[in-house]
Amino acid sequence: IELVTIAPGARYELMFLALDETEYLNKVTFDMTVHYFDGIPANMNNMSLWLGPEVNVGPAKLHPTIFLNFFGLTFFFFIFPASYYWERVEFKKNEIEEKFPDFLRDLAEYWKGGLSMTVAVQTLATSEYGALNDEVKKMSDQLSWGIKFSDVILQFAERVGTPLVKRAITLIAEADRAGGKISDILVTAANDSRELKFLEGERKRAIGSYIAVIWTSYFVFLGVIVVLAKVFIPAIAGSNSSGDDGGDSGGQTIGNMTIRNIDPLFFLTIFYYGVTMQALGNGSMAGLMATGRFSTGFKHSGMMIVVALVIFNFVAFSPDLIGVTEIPGLNPSQGTFVPTPLYWG
Repeated sequence: IELVTIAPGARYELMFLALDETEYLNKVTFDMTVHYFDGIPANMNNMSLWLGPEVNVGPAKLHPTIFLNFFGLTFFFFIFPASYYWERVEFKKNEIEEKFPDFLRDLAEYWKGGLSMTVAVQTLATSEYGALNDEVKKMSDQLSWGIKFSDVILQFAERVGTPLVKRAITLIAEADRAGGKISDILVTAANDSRELKFLEGERKRAIGSYIAVIWTSYFVFLGVIVVLAKVFIPAIAGSNSSGDDGGDSGGQTIGNMTIRNIDPLFFLTIFYYGVTMQALGNGSMAGLMATGRFSTGFKHSGMMIVVALVIFNFVAFSPDLIGVTEIPGLNPSQGTFVPTPLYWG
């Protein structure tokens, strides 16, 4: 028995008749195969994608294990911890650079007072230079072991590894090797380092407004995407109906334009991918503008991804948008389809 193009809501009865009145039908076993067509082209049908169980949080119906969440969380756990680690490393280096001009200035004063570089560094090892204390003590120990001053400060520059420190130390090492008036070189290097740190601070303060613009543009983009996903796409999907031929021709006609039947989850997937890529791009540009490094902005990217996850889960990943149907047989994550028994009165 084959039934083609069953009307929505229609019920069909299957009757078995025995030709011999003395025979009674005790049990019937049969198989039923349903070929379902929802009017959506096969390349746009996302019913095979995992939606996960539904979790009710007050009035909100969430799907925390929906496949889209794993896409966003993968990027978050890949870039945010690394960004946080490198931010801590850069913060420590920045603290060293903040105290470095003071160390050079004090070193110049001791040199002018007639002390040798070895004695001057050993004396300064008892002073307070914040994050620079350990490095000054290490230089003092190396000098006490008989290592040349130029080698000690070059090793110090390699350990710190920042362009500012390397630039100043290279200048001082060359002056010490040439035998010039090293006190003037130390003062010049200290002033130069202090000026560079001041300009760096000015840059960070000036770029703060641009970072705010980047965040604002991201929220605007996210808001537009959510409105499209929540209002525009469901309105089109709800207004479409399948054609009489049961093919892909179903849809709504507006003038000479025919809008095909669409799957909201397909467009929701594209929108979410777009928001995630926007977060990665915006965050990277924020880091590049602030410090000149893309990696610095991954912290912003991670926070933007979290914002998108929260908004999409509470607003966009609703049952009417992700394709959760009332017929479980059409969605494996909803359970098993059990037909309603037909009682004879």
